Amino acid sequence: MSKGFFALVLCAQTVVGQKFAAFDAAVSSSVYSSKSFAAELAVAESSGYWCSVGHHAPGDVVSWTGEFNSRRQISGVQLRWSYAPAEVKVLTSADGGNFEEAAAWRRIARAEPSFEETVMFARPVAAKAVMVLMRGPKPWGYFGLAHAAALSGSASFMLVSGAPSREEQCAVAGPKGLRAEACLGAMVAGEGKEIFSLSEDGQLKTQGGQCLGLRSGGLVFRTCAAGQGAWEVTADGQVKQGGVCLMLSGERVEAVDCGEAAALGSDKFFQVAVTAQDPAAVVAVQSMGSLLKASVERQRKLMARLQALLPRLASCKSSSLKGLSPRVEFSLAAAGQSASGVNLGQKIGERFGPGVGEANSVLLESAKVLKTVAAAAR
Repeated sequence: MSKGFFALVLCAQTVVGQKFAAFDAAVSSSVYSSKSFAAELAVAESSGYWCSVGHHAPGDVVSWTGEFNSRRQISGVQLRWSYAPAEVKVLTSADGGNFEEAAAWRRIARAEPSFEETVMFARPVAAKAVMVLMRGPKPWGYFGLAHAAALSGSASFMLVSGAPSREEQCAVAGPKGLRAEACLGAMVAGEGKEIFSLSEDGQLKTQGGQCLGLRSGGLVFRTCAAGQGAWEVTADGQVKQGGVCLMLSGERVEAVDCGEAAALGSDKFFQVAVTAQDPAAVVAVQSMGSLLKASVERQRKLMARLQALLPRLASCKSSSLKGLSPRVEFSLAAAGQSASGVNLGQKIGERFGPGVGEANSVLLESAKVLKTVAAAAR
């Protein structure tokens, strides 16, 4: 599909109640210019942004710290990158001077320099300052933040696996417990099965109101009730209940001994806040997808009819084709446009529409037929 295909439809979402706490001031350990790229520019919504001095060595760690005038109860931090690092870690301080780890080092897999992400903490904390640590410069060479704000109150989130994978894998609720699925695919489905929350007593809940529990060493979803066992998401990314941790195992998410899970290296899951989810948007996408499928099918039939008539072109008088060439060339140019699209657009198109492969096939066949007609029209 063409770039941005379907992406606008998914933007028609409604905020589900996430609250933000704005920082009152900010400092940084590195700044390109204190006048034009100061740390404070990432505190308020503006056209400016904080930027580091750049040219950092692979092991260099740069910090940006947001400060509150008084202590606030927060559960994470939302970061809008101008120049993202390779890795990020978050510390919090209850007194503004002594910091402790709230979220361990995590790799940023996205390739573009600018995007928005949310880092969730293992548990809500009282903080007077939040320090964002960055390391690992990417091709652009700088670290930069356009805006940063703390999350206050409870939040819905996805559990994204820290295990290496071609596509980021998310824990998704299924009929037999948890399964692993590509995060983009789960999001595009619009069913909300990848969205969870923690109740006040620590139970891991789905959007449908069921809670994740342990039964005979396996994972099950059941009606939430007191005393079923609390889950904890630790600062280093383990999701655990007692000595049992979640672990990615192929296409499944299993419950195993935490020591065994850590040894295998598939025990890390990072919370990614979900601030918007609207099932109605999926209905709109499904409707548009049906129209596009019908359009592609109609185009295929028209091209088949035209293909069948091509042998008769030689018998047509040149005057009957006069004036056709410009219109054909315009159609040929349109058909020859890149249909690679972006990953999100591809995912949406493949699930609800004709899909990139099918659309490309029709476009290329149309281009061949139109090229033949254009040649005869000259």
